Amino acid sequence: MKRIYSIIILLYSLMIANEDYSAAVSSYENGNYLDAENKISSAISAEPESAGNYFMASQIAFKLDKLDEAWEYIRKAIELDLNNEKYREESTRLTTIKNALSDAKKSFDNGYYDESIAGYERLAGKFPDFAMPYYLKGMVYYTQKDYAIAAENIKNAIKYNPFEKKYQAALKNVVAILYNDGNDYFNRNDFDDAAIKYRQALEIDPGFTDAIFKLAYLNYKLGDFPKCLEYLDQNIKVDPTAYKAFKLMGDTYVKIGDTPSAIDSYINSTYAHDQYDKAYYALGITYQTSGDNDNAVMTLEKCVKVNPKYGKAYEVLGTVFQDMGKLDEAISNYNAAIANGEATKSVYYRLASAYNHKKDYSRARSAAKSSLEIDHNFPAANFELGLAEKCLGNKPAAKNAFEEASKSKTWRKNAQFELKYIDQECD
Repeated sequence: MKRIYSIIILLYSLMIANEDYSAAVSSYENGNYLDAENKISSAISAEPESAGNYFMASQIAFKLDKLDEAWEYIRKAIELDLNNEKYREESTRLTTIKNALSDAKKSFDNGYYDESIAGYERLAGKFPDFAMPYYLKGMVYYTQKDYAIAAENIKNAIKYNPFEKKYQAALKNVVAILYNDGNDYFNRNDFDDAAIKYRQALEIDPGFTDAIFKLAYLNYKLGDFPKCLEYLDQNIKVDPTAYKAFKLMGDTYVKIGDTPSAIDSYINSTYAHDQYDKAYYALGITYQTSGDNDNAVMTLEKCVKVNPKYGKAYEVLGTVFQDMGKLDEAISNYNAAIANGEATKSVYYRLASAYNHKKDYSRARSAAKSSLEIDHNFPAANFELGLAEKCLGNKPAAKNAFEEASKSKTWRKNAQFELKYIDQECD
């Protein structure tokens, strides 16, 4: 009974092995080498004495550029079938390839780069669908900083073996080097060379959105807004969630005076990333400048909700409330701006203006003086200081402040008017 049971188990194992072997062959022929590797591994486990399984495993390992494994498998196949000429021919082929790779590497190690490249080219000529020589040749060019040719060869390696992560990583590294070189040029305001590097990166990886965005931003800085929009469209087509691209698109439309398109772009940026405070800020300012105070308030309040420390947003929100006559809300936001890093002359001036409108002249004077401590020639702050001092009954101080404000063409008319009627009582 035990013997019958053993025979059944053996037959079952052989059946499974045959199925796995057939599946491995099919996957191999279709280029699905990882699946083929898994199937042949199962076949070997089920039938470990089959030379054919090991031969097939060697073929698959070679396609995956696992030469040591390919050699071990073919050695095992020969052990199991000593008279098989096909296996011995494959062993000879692998030996030839390993020796050629070793010679090319020695040439490289000794600094004979042209000889190394020629060795890899000879291998690729003999075995055109063998990925490894393309990769190694590409890496020689990589060390020589000839990144375009390096990428071309690495791409060929990926074409013949898309399963090797090392090849993918090498290509990404080439792209990253070109991109970083572009950034170095960009940071030195060498925009021509920066653009060359970014375009080289895109030639290798057309979907590399970082380089596309940088080309857009570069053209934005150069004032070539149509070209900037062209790159931004390309960026968004590749990545519809590119919130920074939508934001820059909005900035670009602002530059060319297309407010509706700017608003749409900023809104799209917030849709793509609902925590992107800079898009809310830009949208709020655009609403403000177009006279839509209600939407400006709603958007800027969203901005400071997303980023409670966004000082500039509080300042703009304050100006919107002041334009709407909501002085308490304006003052609250100016103070929030100051508390969050925007203790600037303009914020203190606006705060002084709001206090003057509320007839809280002592606080207006204090805010105006804070502004003038930052810039003692700031005409707007001098004008608000003059109003506060006048209404507090300090006529000499008011006169001095108005005279300082009148030195500015922008404030001269208003300051001279106040000087003319400086003896009048405040309302």
